[in-house]
Amino acid sequence: MGLFDFFFKSETSQPAKVKSDIYDFFSVDVRDIFKYNPTFQGAQINAAGSAINNFVLKLAPLELQMFSSLDIILHPDNEKTLVFRCQSPTLSKPCIEFVNFYANVYGPDQLGQGKITDRDLANYRSFSRLYPNMMINYDGKGGMELSLLSVPNSATAKFPEFKTPQA
Repeated sequence: MGLFDFFFKSETSQPAKVKSDIYDFFSVDVRDIFKYNPTFQGAQINAAGSAINNFVLKLAPLELQMFSSLDIILHPDNEKTLVFRCQSPTLSKPCIEFVNFYANVYGPDQLGQGKITDRDLANYRSFSRLYPNMMINYDGKGGMELSLLSVPNSATAKFPEFKTPQA
């Protein structure tokens, strides 16, 4: 950066967007996720006995600079759960910022844990945070999972036709 660049900001430079909501951290619109045309994986009855539809979406670029795929669980009432998955146990800086933002807004999780610490990063196999609508943890297979539960829908969100599982 030159001396004059310091004094005169380029018109193309954008200020960092202030994050006021947990959904501001994501590059995909999680409130209207079906606009990205995820792939239908099947209809089934889950462990709780409810009908669900499963979808998967490959993420490029990586979400929160670490998650490469997204599993979408859709319920008949259009309630959805999003499960972000990655193959690495290393938490990215954007992911750490997301979890720390969540801890700032909602306080300690259900196990009394809050912001991510150096100890959490060193002991990734036991890392987890469990909130009523968000959880993140080591998946036991070398990666991490971030689940968003009961994600609200935007006013204009579109949904695929719900498919009833076959008996």
